[in-house]
Amino acid sequence: MSIGGTEKEFIFHLYLKTRKERLEQALGVRLTDIRLEQVLEDIIPCPQLMREERGGKKKPVDMYAVDTNLSIPVLVESVLGQSNEAHQEKVRRLIRCLNAGRVVYQALSFQEKHVTELRDMVVMSGKPVQLDFAEINPDVLPPIQHLDRLNKLDVLGNIDLVDSIQTPVQVVERVEHPLFRLIQPQPTPRLVHDLSCRKGMNQFLLEELRKNIPQFLPFHRQKTLYEQNPVIYFGAGANGLTYHCSIRDRRNRAFVELRFSEDMSYLYRLFTMKPDLLQRVDDRIRWGNNRIGCYFRSSDDIRCTVSELVTVFGRMIHELSRPLYGLLDFEYEVKAMLKTRTA
Repeated sequence: MSIGGTEKEFIFHLYLKTRKERLEQALGVRLTDIRLEQVLEDIIPCPQLMREERGGKKKPVDMYAVDTNLSIPVLVESVLGQSNEAHQEKVRRLIRCLNAGRVVYQALSFQEKHVTELRDMVVMSGKPVQLDFAEINPDVLPPIQHLDRLNKLDVLGNIDLVDSIQTPVQVVERVEHPLFRLIQPQPTPRLVHDLSCRKGMNQFLLEELRKNIPQFLPFHRQKTLYEQNPVIYFGAGANGLTYHCSIRDRRNRAFVELRFSEDMSYLYRLFTMKPDLLQRVDDRIRWGNNRIGCYFRSSDDIRCTVSELVTVFGRMIHELSRPLYGLLDFEYEVKAMLKTRTA
């Protein structure tokens, strides 16, 4: 999440994730396994989509969940404005990708031509697909905008500001292919992590980070994990600032590391001028080459290593990310003020 850029839609989805009963009430569906910014190819086999996006950046869906009763995917795409062509194409893509499932298109209002096109697309799809057009209550905008201006570590702690909106989202039209009603209820498989493989270990680490440090919003973005890559990456507030984390690298080390690009090296120097602050993170903290990190030998007990990483990461976020967000916010405000004066 970069300072200066709006994250209102992400915050709205985070609200619906933390208050899933409000989305469930609107849809009339029980939901589980809710994920934000999930790359579709990682969960839904779609050869057509892979051909269309070959060589390009993978495009995530705003929100992914599973219908608890039918055990089918629920894909949510949102725009905090009127429906537009860019989001229309995103919803077309979701319908093309699904073999069976629900699509939810959320907007403040819908252009009739967009509704008509998507309605026809579902009916002609030949697949058991259901599409909901859901209107977002415009009263959610003021609290979402307020949250968007806060220090990023304070957003989740104040997200209850949106609770005062009685009906944040409401389905105004539902269209489905006749085959959708033929889907039989199925039990939803229980998610179990395979801690014998790197991908399973990293999935477990991500869950533990979200559960124990929920205020750090990058943890809520779903990650594409690869068996051959031991490192997970998280944005740290701006381009050129990245957290690197690994349960076990090629040297059998576990670590959490904040890296600064050359453009951000002035921030690195600022932090390393205060060794007492860095030592508050952990006695094992080290710095050099535009990196600040804590490194230790990975245990054979993966859960023990993950627990230690979560503790260290939490301290780094408290001691480094909180002041870092404040500095970046201040820098952005000064630049905006100077730009206004010279305009």
